[in-house]
Amino acid sequence: MVLVKFTTEEGMVIECPEKSIIALGRRDEANHQQVDVDFAEIGEYGVSRLHAFIFNDDETVTIQDFNSRNGTYLNQQVLRPMQRYPLATGDTLKLGRITMTIALEAIPSQA
Repeated sequence: MVLVKFTTEEGMVIECPEKSIIALGRRDEANHQQVDVDFAEIGEYGVSRLHAFIFNDDETVTIQDFNSRNGTYLNQQVLRPMQRYPLATGDTLKLGRITMTIALEAIPSQA
């Protein structure tokens, strides 16, 4: 498992929780679904309530658009919904109107 971080164009760093499946989206009054990274907290409302998932496996980190309204873009290419795409450090990710750079960092094993 690796630590997944996003850096917005404005320089804000968003650190994802250390989980094998990370839900990206936004909460609102009508949305009681759990998301791990809530883009409404930074004022981004172009992100769907349940926009995408990051799968953080031992060998690879992938992203899957969850049929979002405004789409998910990886390195300026639109992702097909419900298909996984590999992520790498330096990739750009766009959800709604927010564009971020991805950083993947190894988590030291605790022995």
